[in-house]
Amino acid sequence: MKISIFKHLGQKVMCRHFSYFVLVVVVFLTTTCLLGQNAYPTVNLNTFKWGVTDENCQIILEPKYDYCLPFKSGRAIVKSGEFYGLIDTLGVELLQPIYGTIQKANDSLLVLKQGSKYGIVNTELNEVMPFVFTHLQVVGNWLIVSNGKQQGLIDLEGNIVLPFEFDQIIPEKSNFGKAYFDSTGIKVRVDGKYGWVNQNRTYVLPIIFSSLVKNDENTFIAEDNNGRFGLINLKRDTLIPFGEYDDLKVIASDLMSASKAGKYGFINKHKAEVIPFQYAEGLSFQGQYATVKQNEYWGLIDKSNKVVLPFEYKRPVLFRNGYALLERFSGDSSAFAFIDNNLNRITEFEYSETFNFVQGLAAVRKGSNWGMIDSDGQVVIPIVYDEVMRKKDYIVVKKNFKQGLYRIDGECVLLPRYSFVYPPNDDPFILVRQGRAYGYVDHKGEVVIPIKYANARNFEGDRATVLYKGESYEINRQGKRYCQGS
Repeated sequence: MKISIFKHLGQKVMCRHFSYFVLVVVVFLTTTCLLGQNAYPTVNLNTFKWGVTDENCQIILEPKYDYCLPFKSGRAIVKSGEFYGLIDTLGVELLQPIYGTIQKANDSLLVLKQGSKYGIVNTELNEVMPFVFTHLQVVGNWLIVSNGKQQGLIDLEGNIVLPFEFDQIIPEKSNFGKAYFDSTGIKVRVDGKYGWVNQNRTYVLPIIFSSLVKNDENTFIAEDNNGRFGLINLKRDTLIPFGEYDDLKVIASDLMSASKAGKYGFINKHKAEVIPFQYAEGLSFQGQYATVKQNEYWGLIDKSNKVVLPFEYKRPVLFRNGYALLERFSGDSSAFAFIDNNLNRITEFEYSETFNFVQGLAAVRKGSNWGMIDSDGQVVIPIVYDEVMRKKDYIVVKKNFKQGLYRIDGECVLLPRYSFVYPPNDDPFILVRQGRAYGYVDHKGEVVIPIKYANARNFEGDRATVLYKGESYEINRQGKRYCQGS
């Protein structure tokens, strides 16, 4: 039987009674033509306040908000001071800007924060969960919530999945940082101790461990009260006794890093020693290779304990996005190079500083100059700039306090001659600033709208807001006032 959160909290929920409502439910206008009209958030660059206009530049709502997001499904989130609200295409406030946050729980529910409490409303803005939670985190179709003292887990209908018995309910994290719950259960913490509970509220692993890390689909590395590590499974069987090893790291490629008497080696699931305990430190395998430390330097070994990368490097050799950064001394300073997953050297030790590859590009420095290389080690952004910054699908470069722009394929769009460059989201016009004046150039670097405005914003669709001779208004792509011809 499902238990409602409202009964658990002592709330009386009645279909015909709304006495517990905190916000005022707004009655929606039903005239389709009115709600279906095009509405555009518009900023006044004199006051930096936002309002709404229609496709004919008629003012729907005078600028009064500090920010307004684009309309979606006939609604837009607005900000006033530190608080958020919701308006429709007629400029009517559906939710007053009194909320500390407005975010989607799913396509039909919104999470709101009022004061220090969270609640949930539906698409009609009727309150479906009262503002009683001091913490609320959406994880898939469930909500981690707090009653101010302890945390519990509920579903989006308000049914209790886990009661309010925990100091913390801890979701797992994907490689991209997204929170999720494991199919075998959920990690929980009470009084500094960790356990594992399933969705049927059965304590699979009791809340007695100082630390608990999921190792694979069936096993966990656990730490007892004496700081000793062991390996246990979901049946509570002890697979590796606590204290047999000084340290255990998550298994990878069927081998687990372990330490004994201050030395690291690798064991398999059956505790058989596969790689001797001979290293100063050992990290988990990444694919076919593990990073290990000998004396003061790091290298790579394979599963047969063959050294495939010599012990010459100052930092652990870790692969990210298919590449690893190597650092070693060159005189009194560091020099950097890259290798790929197959240990192929894609650059020499020619860089003074680098960052890891992101979407096939890495920023590199030689001396005092920065540029970018691709995954073949080829220079795609010349190493001649004071700064390189990835913004959206472009690379902004800076030289002698002037900015320019490259595409991520290395094509130069704008030479560094502008005070600032503001890359757009896939738009043919690019906003630039020269001195104190703003204007627009195309992707060939040609000026398409004169650089003469006191302020301006990037184009949204076929309109952009500018400030000229003290007046804030919108222009079209010919540089004329919007709605007043081309």
